[in-house]
Amino acid sequence: MSLNYSLILLVLLVLIVLLIVFLRRNAKDKKSLGEQLNASELQPDKHDDDETAKG
Repeated sequence: MSLNYSLILLVLLVLIVLLIVFLRRNAKDKKSLGEQLNASELQPDKHDDDETAKG
């Protein structure tokens, strides 16, 4: 059985390029998500006066 090494090399090269693109996009999305979460202001839950007086 003869292996076509040029085809195997091409497939490996494409996989490596796709992996690099995926990792870069993931890092960019992670940074963007962090910025969005830091920019959003979350308001704390408000408690009724009755609940705080019991505690």
